[in-house]
Amino acid sequence: MRFDDQISLACGAYNVRLSPGAGARITALTWFDGRRDRHLLVPSDATASFDPHDWPKTGAFPMAPFTNKLENGRFTWNGREIVLPTPADSPHALHGLAHRKPWTLAHATREHAALRYSHKPTDEGWPWSFDLNMDVTVTADHVQVDLQIRNTSAEPMPAGLGWHPFHPVANPVLTLTAAARHDAGPQGLAVLTPSNGQAVHTARTLKGLGAQSTVFEEWDGRLSLSVEKNLVVDVEATGARHLFCHVPAHARHVCLEPVTLMPGALRHDDEAQRAACVALAPGAARAIRWRCAARLHT
Repeated sequence: MRFDDQISLACGAYNVRLSPGAGARITALTWFDGRRDRHLLVPSDATASFDPHDWPKTGAFPMAPFTNKLENGRFTWNGREIVLPTPADSPHALHGLAHRKPWTLAHATREHAALRYSHKPTDEGWPWSFDLNMDVTVTADHVQVDLQIRNTSAEPMPAGLGWHPFHPVANPVLTLTAAARHDAGPQGLAVLTPSNGQAVHTARTLKGLGAQSTVFEEWDGRLSLSVEKNLVVDVEATGARHLFCHVPAHARHVCLEPVTLMPGALRHDDEAQRAACVALAPGAARAIRWRCAARLHT
């Protein structure tokens, strides 16, 4: 894959670059603070080429039709074993397949782009057809991504959606509220079940931590991330009930991923097939929204 089809969007202090052909990735997102452009996502090298299974840890991309790691790339649905492709260096399927596929640019203006992807059931072992729509909108106040999946097959299918940003961090502090917090392990492979825990109000310093993955269950859809001494990124999300937070070891970025499903949801075979948050009926759609803004903090 290459970022050779990038388009630019801009409004006010915000500028976005995205590459439809490279998995609908946002390759750069900047905010002008009155003196200089500040990167709200780790910028991608515009000249880079990469294996679709070994992508650069930059920008942001959509996750569909499942999110995060799927252990051993397999699960069972209605008695049918589904086996998906995995990277050469890992036995696990990761982040769905939409970010490894070329998308079509359906429409674009200076401030908005509409991207489309249609999946055929013969591709990549996922035996259900679906359509994905992604709209990126830049306003004077924020950047917004709307992602929707629609089941175009004749039977219910599992469907998870997520958004995977790489935020640059120098001295990060994460602030949010959620119903519970779960340790997903350094590999993010824990199979988690919803809890009845008390609300978690957290302001966590992420600097200096070893590799870890944390799931914030039923978060309230808002977070603030202090990425530098005086720069704060504010995120609002709707439709994504949980937040997957991954801090790589010795890395200078953090991934704060709004997702519709808890990790391991597809491994609970019987429960998943009954769960309204997992199963998507023929013709039905599911959607999430991610909105990002920046501000100076003194």
